Amino acid sequence: DLPMRWLGVPMAAAALALACGGGDGVGPVIDAVSPSPGQRGTPVTIAGDRFCGDGEDAAGADGVCATPPAGLVNFVGTGVARAQVTSWRDEEIVVTVPATAEDGVVEIVVVLAGVSSNSADFDVLP
Repeated sequence: DLPMRWLGVPMAAAALALACGGGDGVGPVIDAVSPSPGQRGTPVTIAGDRFCGDGEDAAGADGVCATPPAGLVNFVGTGVARAQVTSWRDEEIVVTVPATAEDGVVEIVVVLAGVSSNSADFDVLP
């Protein structure tokens, strides 16, 4: 096994997401992001599942979370930039590309109650 410092931050984030349950039936799952590419300040829609948490009662039939989620969305490159969330529903989150996001392809990761999702690529334009 390689030390995490050799893998770089994006690989470490992906490994952390897998280790924490992203994509395996526990925790949030990202299916798609749009649009991509986009500039800082652009609204981005993240489509997926379990953004309100696990369990049948996590969200109502309308997708609204039963309890406001203790979640965040990160844009991960060589550093981590936290996105401002404008809307959070069970199958869709809308965020703004952070002003501190680095140029180029980064990974978007949803973190809900300490559990990370799988990652989705997003291309930040200069």
